[in-house]
Amino acid sequence: MSFKAYVVFLLCLMSVTCPAETVKSKSFVNDGWKAWQKNDHGLVKENFLNAIKEDPKNTHAYWGLAFLYSLEAKQQDAWNTFKTVLDIEPNAYPYIYSIMNLNCVYGKELSNPEIVEWYKKIMENPDYGGVLRAMANERLGKYYMSRHNFAEAEKCFSDINSIDDWMLIGPFDNISASGYDKAYPPETEFSPKKSYSGQNGIPAKWVKLIKPRNDRWIDFLRYYAQSNAVIYANTFVYSPTKQTVQLRIGTSGFLRAFVNDQLVIDVFDEYNNDLDTYIAEVELQEGWNRLLVKCGSAEISACNFLARITDARGNKIDGLKISSDKQKYGKANSAGSKMIPNFAEEYFRDKIKSKPDEPENYMLLAETYLRNDKAVDAEMVLNEAIRQFPDCMLFYHKIAEAYARSKKNDEMETAYEKIFSADKSIPDVLSYKIMQLLKNEDYDKAEEITKLLEQSAPESQELIAVKLETAGNRKQMDKVLEISRNACEKFPYEYQYAYLDAAIKYQKTKKTEDAVKVFQDYLKRNFSDDALYAISQFYLQGSDITNWEKYIDSLIAYEPVSPGFYYAKANTFYAMRDYDKAEREINKALEFCYNSPQYWTLLGEICRMKNEKDRAIEMLNNALIYNPANYEARDMIRELQGKKSLYQQFATEDINSLVKNSPSKEAYPNDDGLVLLNSMKRLVYEKGASESTQELLVKVFNKKGIDSYKEHWADCYSNQQLIIEKAVTIKKDGSEIKADVSDDHIVFKSLEENDCIYIKHRIKNVFAGILAKYYWDSFNFSSSYPVKKASYSVLLENDSDFRYSAQNMSLKPEVKKTGEGSIYSWVLEDQPAVVEEYGMPELVDVGKVLNISNLPDWGVLVEWYSDLTKNKTRSDYEIKDQVKKLFEGRTSLSEEDKVRIIYDFITENIRYSSVSFRQSGLIPQRARDVLASKIGDCKDMATLCKAMLKEEGINSHYVLLSTIDNGRFENVLPSLLFNHCILAVETQKGEKFLDLTASNYPVKSLPILDINAFYLLIKPGVTSPGRIPSDCFQQSLSYRHTTVSISQEGSVQVKCNSRKTGLAGASFRDSFRFVDTTEAKEEMSKTLSRIFPNLKLLEYNCKNLNDFEEPVDFSYTFEAPGLLNETGNFSILRMPWLDELNPDYGFSYEKRQYPYYRLWPIDSLTEEIDINLPKGYEPMDKEQSAKFSSSFADYSLSTSYKDGVIHAKRIINFKNSLITPEDYSACKDFYNKVIKEDSKQVLLKKNI
Repeated sequence: MSFKAYVVFLLCLMSVTCPAETVKSKSFVNDGWKAWQKNDHGLVKENFLNAIKEDPKNTHAYWGLAFLYSLEAKQQDAWNTFKTVLDIEPNAYPYIYSIMNLNCVYGKELSNPEIVEWYKKIMENPDYGGVLRAMANERLGKYYMSRHNFAEAEKCFSDINSIDDWMLIGPFDNISASGYDKAYPPETEFSPKKSYSGQNGIPAKWVKLIKPRNDRWIDFLRYYAQSNAVIYANTFVYSPTKQTVQLRIGTSGFLRAFVNDQLVIDVFDEYNNDLDTYIAEVELQEGWNRLLVKCGSAEISACNFLARITDARGNKIDGLKISSDKQKYGKANSAGSKMIPNFAEEYFRDKIKSKPDEPENYMLLAETYLRNDKAVDAEMVLNEAIRQFPDCMLFYHKIAEAYARSKKNDEMETAYEKIFSADKSIPDVLSYKIMQLLKNEDYDKAEEITKLLEQSAPESQELIAVKLETAGNRKQMDKVLEISRNACEKFPYEYQYAYLDAAIKYQKTKKTEDAVKVFQDYLKRNFSDDALYAISQFYLQGSDITNWEKYIDSLIAYEPVSPGFYYAKANTFYAMRDYDKAEREINKALEFCYNSPQYWTLLGEICRMKNEKDRAIEMLNNALIYNPANYEARDMIRELQGKKSLYQQFATEDINSLVKNSPSKEAYPNDDGLVLLNSMKRLVYEKGASESTQELLVKVFNKKGIDSYKEHWADCYSNQQLIIEKAVTIKKDGSEIKADVSDDHIVFKSLEENDCIYIKHRIKNVFAGILAKYYWDSFNFSSSYPVKKASYSVLLENDSDFRYSAQNMSLKPEVKKTGEGSIYSWVLEDQPAVVEEYGMPELVDVGKVLNISNLPDWGVLVEWYSDLTKNKTRSDYEIKDQVKKLFEGRTSLSEEDKVRIIYDFITENIRYSSVSFRQSGLIPQRARDVLASKIGDCKDMATLCKAMLKEEGINSHYVLLSTIDNGRFENVLPSLLFNHCILAVETQKGEKFLDLTASNYPVKSLPILDINAFYLLIKPGVTSPGRIPSDCFQQSLSYRHTTVSISQEGSVQVKCNSRKTGLAGASFRDSFRFVDTTEAKEEMSKTLSRIFPNLKLLEYNCKNLNDFEEPVDFSYTFEAPGLLNETGNFSILRMPWLDELNPDYGFSYEKRQYPYYRLWPIDSLTEEIDINLPKGYEPMDKEQSAKFSSSFADYSLSTSYKDGVIHAKRIINFKNSLITPEDYSACKDFYNKVIKEDSKQVLLKKNI
């Protein structure tokens, strides 16, 4: 009896079930789900089993029971239940699709032969669309590979009917997925003999695919050595007639497919999915048709595809021919294409729509999404299930998986914690908790939860993993061996346990044959590439070359499309000095992956060892073609050409002589040390790579000098490779003590007075994308220590173009022509120390600085950063949903309102994590990831804001910024000198800047460090930088009105009303917004006690702390002891200015060499005081006034007296933050006058 006939017979047999039993069965199912709301597994199981007993064809009960077994890691029980219900379901195919990747099915063919038979039955009775039949062929092919039955495997893979004849071309730039919607030349023409400029400028040419993987997937990682790339595959399809067909493609990475130059499939999201994931109904013209597939990856590591053309039933179409050779083809008509939805997704969506109260359908749809990596879609459907079943941990467990796939780690951890608190019987949740505890070395708590795991899943792999981790952490190797042996017996097809068993045995006996035997036994059970490779490596380690080669050849026979294995063979033969064999193997690797600089470099080394110098140079030059930053190849070429290192073209310094003849402390009595040498030498290669070497030699004179140089951090960023060539302490007798080096951190040991520290390090630039061919640099000849000699030299290979500019020094370099190119050198000697002055600008602004760059203009950086970020703000479910929530119920919002609401949401809800801009990789996170994690740095927060604004149709642009404390950069060339990122929003009122890190600021203002900052707007067409204009800052105002009532006894009561806006308001919010009333009163009392010691605060009120668009209004009342000092019939009254100016260290110098940069956090400060005098007192001077002005501020003060009240008003308007040395004396005089005026006392006459 056929599988289909058997199912029909079974259904007919079951149709005699009486209606009463059906009703009772439904009731049990409902009770089962109610029990699951309480997470009572026993009661859940009991109800579902009772439902099945009452009605053996109640599929709802089977699905609930199967998911329970699956949740409990009872894989065999889960399989048996799934298999039973699939026999009952009238339309089983969507359900089969949904469960094919569950743990009880996927990869269990060896341990459960029923699954193999199940796949065969699917092939015999295929689904209508033929998707499952193709998948069954793929699964069976892999099964036969594991049984070492390659012929049967090949038959199964062949029956997939994939397209295997392709021409490939790449790689093209795809940094941050920027290549997705870039139309590279292959999209507009197919010229097999043409070569194009590809990723990082390397040549991209058409090559014929040698063959796909065994399973018919075209794995681009086997053919291209470059990551973050776009690759194209092209072929031609001959159709005997004009006809409609289905183009079916599965992929890892994004996907765009074109038929006759018309886009027919377009998927941006990078998923790891299965075959036939995307199906488009397309029209083939009579004759030849061009098929072009574009794939790329930036977020995931894999990049591959499998394509086939079928009819609507998934069958091969008679008469079609495939050829990768160039053919004449007709253009597509205007009919376009039609996307065919996934049949299983569509089925379960319809089920949920028609029967939303059936819980299993949410799980089945979620599983359908997850098997194709559609985590966000799964999350959406599971959230709907959770809304209906809020306490059922089944759905939380599945949504935790969706979170994990979306890299929403915080949400995943929250879900696991919720599950654990509600249900302590789910094996993988218990395992997760135990692993976390072991990581934190909480072994007692871990052991306690392990007991729970032993109860719930005594035979599970989860328990084995936990026990292995525990034993490993406790260094109990005998126990690890025992556990691994038991695991091998329980799970004989799992490679991880065999590997662990073999590794431990080898560690104990050091006998290769012991480890090999474990794997040979394993191969009899499961013929896998992992085991073959492990055996080859053990033989290689044991120097058994014959057996090593035998097994690695078996590995290549297992998967011929493996250039990495050929490379491994070549490396081994090279190490054995068998250069002919090494060359043979590396050439095989290059047949697959011609663009690997690593492969070409090894071939160059092989030729060098064979004394074939010309060939070696040719091969190494090939390596440079595919990676200009292959510095190893460059060095070997020069060696083969008999040339010395390019660095030897530069003048050299005798470090020993410099130390020996170094000046003593007496020559520099006012300094803590002396920079004997600061030398930078840069090599710039013609095709875009550059590297540099820096030497720093410093002599320390005293303890302060030691403290300054006992530790050193070498400047190195994410796009550079740092090599510390030497780092030593040089003692007075010339002996050297090696420093401790950890990455870029250097610690000098035994550093004493009059010792020297010496560092020599090398930096190799490895920029990607359009910046790969550019370089820039900035070198400061000045230091806070005197400098004996500072030099900067750059050698330009073949005299390539560059520009330079200088600051505070002569621009003209010394130029030396060499056979390698010109060397430009700048040398300064005997430079005095830049003596620090309080409030002086940064060293980069006052020092003698050289800038060099070969960037033609700032527009290159604009284009580069646009590419880097363009796809980080793409719309998706999470962003749309959050924006919808923000504006829900809010009508008639203006554009300004929308910007403010989004700004407030981000500054209030996303935690700012300060990370050095250049060290954080420059690439922001995706907007959805920032929203999910609720944390990000400046560019991440700007990205989220940009994405949310886009949902409301508001355009915005990144702004790369150098905050004012990073330097003013008055004379700088195009370069990456930025340390911050903000946003420029296009509004109807013009461009508006937003700094999303500015917590507590109104949307119409920026933080103080953004004032007049150097910036570059990342907007098409921008080619020059700018400075943040002053109108981007809300006026920072402070106003106080204070009423002071003095009693006859001299005590005072003070009432004050204050208002602050802009930066002043933000500063107040920083201090008071997140403290409770008690803390706020304590802080206020502390502030006021400077003027009024021993005060008693009676009242404190504050408004608008949380409304950033409004001024902060606050008031307080306090009492304090006497404000008057009695002297006979007179009293002296000290004016209680709360915002009086205090002595400023910046104005303590007689004169200044450098400007005084004083960032005033306020624009205007107004304070009014009314003093109610005790009866019988009046001022001697009833009216007074003062008015001063300077280049940085204006000051006015006036006092008057009337009816027993002194009224005083004081105003300071700050105009400028930078005080030049020329203006310093006048500004200092102004400031001292203000202090003197503020501190003046009022003489009161007492009328007797």
